[in-house]
Amino acid sequence: MTHPIPVEAVSALILRVNDILSENPPAAGAESHLVTLFHGKGMTLLLAQIIGSLKPHIHTTHEETIYVLRGSGQALVGSQWEDLSPGTVLHFQDQAVHSIRAEAGNPLVFLCHFVPGMKEMDRIFVE
Repeated sequence: MTHPIPVEAVSALILRVNDILSENPPAAGAESHLVTLFHGKGMTLLLAQIIGSLKPHIHTTHEETIYVLRGSGQALVGSQWEDLSPGTVLHFQDQAVHSIRAEAGNPLVFLCHFVPGMKEMDRIFVE
């Protein structure tokens, strides 16, 4: 995982997703891979690659917005699985149970925007 760029270091940020993906491949056999793109007091931005699935979980103190860049899959929203494709935007309030899975052979790549900024991973898996 790359180190986040501190908020004090930039007044603007340009990132090349394709370069970041090629420089930060998932480990062999990994179900998912996260790269921190930016971290500040007000928000954290991650680039996520889902190869398999993320177990159902909540974020206790952070809201999460997801923007799908490539691939396809489904997200558990409430009790229903909803289809995901490039251009899809999802938002989860804190404490909302959710899960994401990629279609077999078609990794899902998306941006995760968390507010407020996340000093450490705020993810609790639930049954």
